[in-house]
Amino acid sequence: MAILALAATLVVLNAPPTRNAGRSAATDLAEALRTAIDSAIITGAVYRLEIDAQSWRIDRLTSDGWTEQNKASDFAARGGLLRLEIDDAAQSNRLALTGERARRPERNAEAVTTALLDPLGGAGAFDVLFDIEGEQWAVAFAPTGAIKLERR
Repeated sequence: MAILALAATLVVLNAPPTRNAGRSAATDLAEALRTAIDSAIITGAVYRLEIDAQSWRIDRLTSDGWTEQNKASDFAARGGLLRLEIDDAAQSNRLALTGERARRPERNAEAVTTALLDPLGGAGAFDVLFDIEGEQWAVAFAPTGAIKLERR
C-alpha cells in the first residue's frame, strides 16, 4: 500500500499544470490593460499597447515622451504567437452590409503594431490573439475600455 501511495504522489507531482500557457499569457495582458485603463481614467494619462509576434508592452505618454509601464517578452520562448487585430470601420461596414469579411493585407510578422488605450473615446476596438500549444485565447478591448478574455 505504501508503494502505491508513493507512486501516486510521483504521478501527481509530475502532472502538467492545470492552467495552460495561452490562458495565462492572455490573463496577464488583460490584467495589465485593466490597470492601464484604470490609471488613464484616474490620471487622464494616455496609454498605448505595442505588440509584435513575440511580446507586448504598455507605454504611458509623459512630458518626456512614451515610457514603458508594463511588458511581457517571454511569450515566444514558450512557443507561442501573438497577433493584434484592430477593428476598423471599413471592415465593420463591409461585414454589416454584405456579410463578408474583407481580406486583411499581409503584414510582416516582425512588425510592431500599436493600439491606443483611451477609455474616453479616442481608441478603437481591438483583439489580441494568443496562440500556444494548439489553443487560442483572445483579449478583446472595446472603445469603452471594457476588456474581455475568451477562448477561441
